Amino acid sequence: MHQRPTDTLNDTLSVMHTGCAWADLPKEYGAPSTCWRRLHEWSQDETWERSWRTRLSHRDADGKLAWAQALLDGSVVPANKGAMAEAKRRLATARR
Repeated sequence: MHQRPTDTLNDTLSVMHTGCAWADLPKEYGAPSTCWRRLHEWSQDETWERSWRTRLSHRDADGKLAWAQALLDGSVVPANKGAMAEAKRRLATARR
C-alpha cells in the first residue's frame, strides 16, 4: 500500500508534535519507515524551509506577524556530551 504524500505529511507532523517514536505510530497511519524516509527527503530538498517561508510571507501579507518580537526555542537541541558534568564542575569552582 502506498501512502499519499498528504497522509505522510500528517503522520510526520503527528510524530513531530507528540514526540512519539516512529514505531509507535498507529497501524492505520501507514508504514513508519515511509514517514521517516519522507521527513529526511523533505529536509534534504528544503521542502520544510520553502513551506515555512511561504507560510511566513502569507502571514506577513495579512499583517499577522509582529516583527518587533522574536523567540528562540532550543529545547530540541541536544546537549553536547559531558555538558552537564562540565556545568557541575563550573558551579563547584564558582562556589569556592
